[in-house]
Amino acid sequence: MAGCLSSIMVWLAATVALFWFGSGAPFETVLGVFEAGVAACFVIQSALWILGRAKHRRLAAAYVRLYGPLPDDAKGWGTRAGGTAGRVLGGSTGYLVGGLLGAAADVYAERKKYKGMTEPQIALLQELGQLGLVRPVLTSVFMVGALLVSWMVVMFVDMVRY
Repeated sequence: MAGCLSSIMVWLAATVALFWFGSGAPFETVLGVFEAGVAACFVIQSALWILGRAKHRRLAAAYVRLYGPLPDDAKGWGTRAGGTAGRVLGGSTGYLVGGLLGAAADVYAERKKYKGMTEPQIALLQELGQLGLVRPVLTSVFMVGALLVSWMVVMFVDMVRY
């Protein structure tokens, strides 16, 4: 979640800078805003990735110390059954029914994973599963796309205003 918020804040700051300079800004200025936005996004995301990996390793080590090796199915949370049921049944019976059936299939599959485990063990596994690592390169590529859209909006607003 922190990765999304930081990316949004960088995007907003770069968009404000693009609006500040306007569509008549020299190419070098616009390129500088793009470079600063993408670089800031990459640096922040990399720091969050490092912190996330450290937390993941710490939690995994605690689980191994307390309960033994991580279960094989603990590496991927959620199931494909929910998405598949939603897609297959969505066209014929409506997306709501397909989504509800898919969610029920996911809940059933998740409960099977926890059979024979204690509550603290389940809580630790769920915390490990919810810990999503950010992807700095991918997020930076998305930042380029978001800034391109922002630049098009700046050009459109300036065109309409003048």
